[in-house]
Amino acid sequence: MGTAGAAQTLVDGPPTCEMRAWSGTIDGLPDPPYTKRFRTGDGFALLGVVRDAETCEPIVDAAVMFDMTNADGEYDGVHRGTVYTNAFGLFAVLSGRPGAYGGGAPHIHLFVGADGYTPITAGHNLLTDNDTGHVELVLHRSSPHCEQCSTEEAGEN
Repeated sequence: MGTAGAAQTLVDGPPTCEMRAWSGTIDGLPDPPYTKRFRTGDGFALLGVVRDAETCEPIVDAAVMFDMTNADGEYDGVHRGTVYTNAFGLFAVLSGRPGAYGGGAPHIHLFVGADGYTPITAGHNLLTDNDTGHVELVLHRSSPHCEQCSTEEAGEN
């Protein structure tokens, strides 16, 4: 199954990892970053891994910012934080179960990035009463051309 149980698809060429969360690319991570912490409560654990999309190797020190509602379904700023992946690309967020917001399923927002990679926003919907959830996240390397464009644009301002 690949390194540390990574989800891989058999294709011609190197293995690819599958994203196991809803996601989309973003221009950058929230700035300033959320407070560094992995616990905002008790009763639910979100466990995850961040991998390189091309090699499926773990990404060390990827920033995973999380934000969720409190049990009443309100975003209060207390239930957010930043964790960093370990040497195996793993991270954990411990919290109370978030409440439903806007008529949708309770969920946890994730903003994920690492040096040399395009950041993403992703999320985990809590669709069952389980006290744990799992996400597998993949990041694509940034295009050197785009990094150069960003540098040039910053110099023009």
